[in-house]
Amino acid sequence: MVIALITIGGIGTRFKSNVPKQFIQVDNKPISIYTLEKFQNNENIDKIIVACLKGYEEQVLAYKEEYHITKLEYIVQGGRTQPESISNCIDKLNGIVSDNDMIVVHAGNRPLVNNQVIDTGIELCGEKGNAVSYIECPEVVVTKDENRIIERTNLMRLQTPQIFHYGDIKKAYEYAKSIDFEGLSTTADLMIKMGKKLNFFKGSEYNIKITYREDLELFKNLINRE
Repeated sequence: MVIALITIGGIGTRFKSNVPKQFIQVDNKPISIYTLEKFQNNENIDKIIVACLKGYEEQVLAYKEEYHITKLEYIVQGGRTQPESISNCIDKLNGIVSDNDMIVVHAGNRPLVNNQVIDTGIELCGEKGNAVSYIECPEVVVTKDENRIIERTNLMRLQTPQIFHYGDIKKAYEYAKSIDFEGLSTTADLMIKMGKKLNFFKGSEYNIKITYREDLELFKNLINRE
């Protein structure tokens, strides 16, 4: 079984909006629904679990019916951070899925993920045990403290989806709880801290993360082009 784990629990502090960015409407559809539809329509995804911002659970249930997201089976309350939200989902799935089932972790504010990226990650995870999407880093990167240029050929920008077998991700988040999620940003980061060898695959430049208002304008332009 392959379960998509979508996080839509953030409050969007950097976006500076009264409405959490994942619930902002674009062409009469919430951003988070664009994301969920990508996994709803992917043939390799069996079920969807969502970590939702507290107080928006009923709204997500209403969206499920309105937009026919039939694969959405579980809605759990999000945590203070994305790793905590993922951990809540992993706990919910305990006893429901097997250790060999795949968990496709994806950020709800990346609504332009495509089937090729999802399918490639699932295939790689099946072959090698995990899969983490990335894109190249074309910009020059300089440290703030030392005014030192970092060689960009050694850098990757991690994206989601990040895909792991349930048994592995469950152990990882048990460890995360033991350190109170200190210093964690992504599941890949957590796996690296545990000494896990990761398998990277090329993501997509179109798989943008909506963090700032400029990202929203870019998203609007991209879906209008489609």
